[in-house]
Amino acid sequence: MNTPEGKNIILSNKAMERISNFNFLAFGMALFLLFPIFPLLMTLEKYDIASETTLYKLTFIKLITYIVYAIIIRQKFFKNRNPLTVYLITFPLHFRTFYICSISCFIMASANWPVLVLVSLGWALSEAIHFHDINSTKNEKIKKAFKTKFQNSADGKIHFTPGDDGAEKILKTKHPRIIEIIDKTTSLGGGILVLFGPLIFSTSFLYRNNFEPRYIIAGTLAFFMGMGFRTFRTRASINMRAIALKKKGYF
Repeated sequence: MNTPEGKNIILSNKAMERISNFNFLAFGMALFLLFPIFPLLMTLEKYDIASETTLYKLTFIKLITYIVYAIIIRQKFFKNRNPLTVYLITFPLHFRTFYICSISCFIMASANWPVLVLVSLGWALSEAIHFHDINSTKNEKIKKAFKTKFQNSADGKIHFTPGDDGAEKILKTKHPRIIEIIDKTTSLGGGILVLFGPLIFSTSFLYRNNFEPRYIIAGTLAFFMGMGFRTFRTRASINMRAIALKKKGYF
């Protein structure tokens, strides 16, 4: 990745140390590419939208995609110290992934329509806040917040050290009151998941062969994960935008 002046932007040594356990990250994070697909496929089978053979084929394609995704990141990005490496590794941890899984699980649990409307509304709110934060962020703000993240090195290259503090400075900017209220409410998702997730999963065996309550549990947890990962995704998007601006020579 080169700037208009021909300088190569790479991950700093400090950044490379942070992701030295890449093999785990690449294959662990990429598993979330598969996270929403299984309840979604089961939903298709439940309503006879796809045959069993088609579902097996789709599952196989998804597995291949997962493996190829991890290999490409390692060979094309990590080994070349591409500054986008960190964000591509964590890309599958997207709030949309969890909302898709949540809706699919509730459909499998034969949940009533108000539940599906609630999940869809939560998804729409997450999208709205994400869209607002990305599009209301001016290039000048990004330049100011990320200038110290890019350092000229003695090797003639620009070393980039990722971090959430740059995006955090931008996201601390005053929001409209309604967005602040919604964002604070949805941020409770991660906390609720941490507090009650282990307890819910540990008692799920009580349902034995009754799978509908388990789908409700999975759908609820996925819903809260979707809310909790919205801020994470927004920060990553702002970081990637900063890299793109640096590549164009904006700062």
